[in-house]
Amino acid sequence: MYQYILDALKKIAKEVFELKKAQGNTGGTVFIRNRPCAIAVDKQDATRYVVHFDNGCRLGISNTYNRIYPWVAAKNDPNAMTAGTPSEYDPIATIMWICRGTMTMTDLETKSIVCRFVGADWVIENPVQDPSTYNWAPAIFNATDSNASSKRGQPYFLRTLYALGAISDETAVKYGAVRI
Repeated sequence: MYQYILDALKKIAKEVFELKKAQGNTGGTVFIRNRPCAIAVDKQDATRYVVHFDNGCRLGISNTYNRIYPWVAAKNDPNAMTAGTPSEYDPIATIMWICRGTMTMTDLETKSIVCRFVGADWVIENPVQDPSTYNWAPAIFNATDSNASSKRGQPYFLRTLYALGAISDETAVKYGAVRI
């Protein structure tokens, strides 16, 4: 009986190896990339940050957005944000709350001024999902956003979430992204 199970496992392992070999992946561990759980912030100079996500993605934030604070506030900081409450000054925290499930996209549908400092140059390097497969221009999650800059930033915010693996194809389409 045990020999039968061992033989079956060997056969399966051989088939998996042959499949990986045919795909050009013959060694190492298969790494499945998911949405990020943590970040590290690299302050390049006085006006530039690079946010490194633990899933291998990177986001450079230029001096255009030098009012963004991509780090966790100190304990008892009067400017600290409440988890699950988005802020125009910390869209990185909002991204991480969505990734961790502390906040949902439905929660954002009624929030204004979330994307004021998010723009076209927010481009994820080494994305989990390829955002170039969509036209993001019509994508928006809050049509009644009271701030014009924030409303303009919503497509880029959604594109960033998609590239990080935080939202699915279905969610992208739900909020207006158009498959190219």
